[in-house]
Amino acid sequence: MISQFSRRFLPVRFTCAAFAVSPSAQSAHQQGENDTADLLRYWLLTLRLLGLLPLNALDVFIRGGAFLRANYTQRASESLRDYRTELMLSIFNDIWMKARRKATMSLCEAGPTAMMGRACVLAALFFFSMTPRLARAQYPPPTFNPPKGYYLALGDSVAYGFQSFKFQANQPPSAYNTGYVDLFGARLHQIRPGIVTVNYGCPGESTETFVNGPCIWTATGRQLHDAFEGTQLQAAIKFLETHRGLVSPITLTLWGNDLPLLLNPCTVNNQIDLACVQANAPGFIAGLAGRIFAILQKVRSAAPDAEIIVTGAVDESVNFLPFADPLFQAFNTSLREAAAANRARFADPFPVFNPQGNNVAEVQAICTLTLLCVQNDIHPSDAGYQALADLVFNVSEYVRLIQ
Repeated sequence: MISQFSRRFLPVRFTCAAFAVSPSAQSAHQQGENDTADLLRYWLLTLRLLGLLPLNALDVFIRGGAFLRANYTQRASESLRDYRTELMLSIFNDIWMKARRKATMSLCEAGPTAMMGRACVLAALFFFSMTPRLARAQYPPPTFNPPKGYYLALGDSVAYGFQSFKFQANQPPSAYNTGYVDLFGARLHQIRPGIVTVNYGCPGESTETFVNGPCIWTATGRQLHDAFEGTQLQAAIKFLETHRGLVSPITLTLWGNDLPLLLNPCTVNNQIDLACVQANAPGFIAGLAGRIFAILQKVRSAAPDAEIIVTGAVDESVNFLPFADPLFQAFNTSLREAAAANRARFADPFPVFNPQGNNVAEVQAICTLTLLCVQNDIHPSDAGYQALADLVFNVSEYVRLIQ
């Protein structure tokens, strides 16, 4: 089955002489491709035995393109760090996206509420969920690093500690003091008195504005906890270089404001087309995880020994939990992989905010840990921020310094 897929895609990815792919990169890719082929054969057989997905092999491989792309992107970043690699990947990405969109729309016509629609979501996302199982062994584990002189918090409104009722009351940054960064910072003080928290979190920040600016919060005349010039990424790199060896830990929360990239094209007359979301989700997840990977790569380069902790996503779409939960789980799987590739730890809030197995209990958890049900605010409540802080602290393994 892999030969048919290879003839269609591999000439663009690996055999263009202009890109001069090294033999070592080709060898590494071949092994990854063989592993992927075995995995896809097993998954295809399973689905057919269950009668859930009577697809031909080529369609399955097209839908697995996200896995292949992510697998090669990591290998390429290790051995082909130049503009030719980026160009090759962008060409393949364009071809893959077109093929994936065509296959997905034809395979998912049953809709997200039907059995076939559900199977379609799971099939498309299976490849994301399997990525760490195949590739995690490639990455060295994070190295435990005790708190140092500074704790640097990066990200969006969740890093800022945003809550809408404080915003409506026009309260200053100092009033936003119940966020997970504040609570985690307080735990760090128990271990290292005198550690300074530097919080660059910018409400409204996306992966795009994090890298290229502007910070919408300051662009509209509002204040940050800690002001910076340029983009948040530039400020973070400058701070890490200025305080080289003195910053640890670093936290990153950055995903929520990228969701419009997925939802807006699928929204007509204020109604979200779930089939459209279902079709576009794999490409969106791959792109977002790739942008997070690139950000972490730069942060890790500037702070090679720092403890970096990435927080994951939660699903607050209480009316569509059975449909949306697999999408958020798939994203968290890809985000975990991006973190692991950069020796960062991953704090997954999904099991806490979205306990599985009981829809009523899941809705109750969302209503308790966010302000959605009482103030129509998707940001965490004080209890939610406490849960995030506890999660980040547990993942950091700093508890060993207290015990």
